[in-house]
Amino acid sequence: MQDNEARAVDYSIWIGRVISWDGLLPCFVSALSLACGSLFPNNQLFAELLMVGLPIAAFLFRFSVGTKQIRYNYCSRTLQYAQLCALTVAIFLMIFVDFMIVLFAFVPKKNRPLNADDISVFAVMILVYIILVLFAMYPGRRSHKSA
Repeated sequence: MQDNEARAVDYSIWIGRVISWDGLLPCFVSALSLACGSLFPNNQLFAELLMVGLPIAAFLFRFSVGTKQIRYNYCSRTLQYAQLCALTVAIFLMIFVDFMIVLFAFVPKKNRPLNADDISVFAVMILVYIILVLFAMYPGRRSHKSA
C-alpha cells in the first residue's frame, strides 16, 4: 500500500471538535447571558462583572481545550504552530462577540444600537472565526493502523 493511501483524515474528529467547542460554547455563553440578564435586569455591578468575566473565561477555556487538541493532532510542529496562531486570532475575535452577546443581554431592547452594518460586521467576524477554527482544529492525517 502506498503512503498516501495509508493515511486519512478523520473527518468525524475534525467536525466534532468544531461543533462541540465552537458551536456549543457560544450557545452556552448566550444562554447564560440571557438568563442572567432576565434574572438580574437592573443589577449594574453584576452586568459589568459578567461582561468582563464571561468573555475572559470563555477565552481561557477555548485556548486551553484548543491547544490541547492541537498538541495531540497528527500534524508537523510547523503546522501546529500555524494552527495555534489561527486559534489565538479566532478566539480573540470571539472575545468581542461574547462581550457583545453579554452586553445585549443587559441592554433594554429599545436601547440596543444594532443596524444592518453591525450585523454585516458580526457576520464577517463569525465567518472568519469559523474558517480559522476549521484550520486550527484540523487533526492531520493518521495511518489506518493508528485509527
